[in-house]
Amino acid sequence: MGLASPEKNRTITLHYDDAGYYAYVLLRSSDRQSPISAEEVESVKKVLRENGISPILAGRSFRPASNGQQYDWYIRVTEKGNKPDSTKIKATLNPLSKDEKEPHEDVVSQNTQIYIKQILESIEKERQENRKLTLELQSAKNEIKSLKSDKNFLEQEKAKISQDLQRFEEIIQSKTEEYSFYEKELFEENQILKSKVENFSIEIRRMNTERKNLEEQRKYYENEFRRLDKECKKLQSVLSKDEISSQNRKGEFETLLACLLPEVIFEKGSIDLLKNEIRYELALQKIKKILSGEAKPDDTIKRKEYATWFEYHFGSGQGHNNGRIYSAKGKDGKYRVLIGLKETQDEDIKVLMDIPLQ
Repeated sequence: MGLASPEKNRTITLHYDDAGYYAYVLLRSSDRQSPISAEEVESVKKVLRENGISPILAGRSFRPASNGQQYDWYIRVTEKGNKPDSTKIKATLNPLSKDEKEPHEDVVSQNTQIYIKQILESIEKERQENRKLTLELQSAKNEIKSLKSDKNFLEQEKAKISQDLQRFEEIIQSKTEEYSFYEKELFEENQILKSKVENFSIEIRRMNTERKNLEEQRKYYENEFRRLDKECKKLQSVLSKDEISSQNRKGEFETLLACLLPEVIFEKGSIDLLKNEIRYELALQKIKKILSGEAKPDDTIKRKEYATWFEYHFGSGQGHNNGRIYSAKGKDGKYRVLIGLKETQDEDIKVLMDIPLQ
């Protein structure tokens, strides 16, 4: 269901969630830059009242609904003390709605996200290594070009020396004894130059071999990059199909509470309220202090039939110190705990009558 908004190209998605102990009408804006206002929430509450449905509470939504999606606001509703029929809810909100498919939101586990991040980091590292090898290859090419230029220069020098040798030989022929020393010296110099040319030839062959090795490494890293890219796309395809059911999350939450607080029995809709309406970590911290004796009761319920129940206040995240915890120790040694809000205190106290302290 989508509620048309006064703002252009913006709708408000409405969803009825009665999967838990309480029933809720949930609201979400299609434009994250334009959140739902309190006035828009009031307009929905007004329509509900006009159709005989009581909006008990309304506030910001902290956790996903039973369909796995996150909403911005919740309105807890009741009809004569019971959950409203879903058909009536839809009929009531239908005048506000317009055809719209709710967007699909994939739920991805944190471990899988970390694994994808590691793969992407590995790919980026390989890219940087390839860029480095490309620069080194270009440097080697420039060095080979420089060596070729040196070789040409040396060959020209060798030609000049050969001409000088020929000229010296002609002089030596006429003045053999006078210039024998110079002939020997030039011969030795010529040998040195030949040795240098030989060394340069060996170096060039070595660099050619190194260039081929670098080319093979570059091809290897390109193939490796393509392989990793396919792996990444395959993982993304798997992740797009990975959905976590709301029922499993609820079971995990209840299991976690049983592990953290084995001596506590949460009564009635306490777990749903913890999970859907308030910041549960604030309530659990308060319960820990109650069990350790650090927290003192803010009130003792005076009526004779409730004499064993104590009331504690805490900040729920929806208002200043508006959370309520009612605690009593049963005969089995375990604590019965009912969690509520200041706004529903009268109804919550009535619920205490039906909770046995065995």
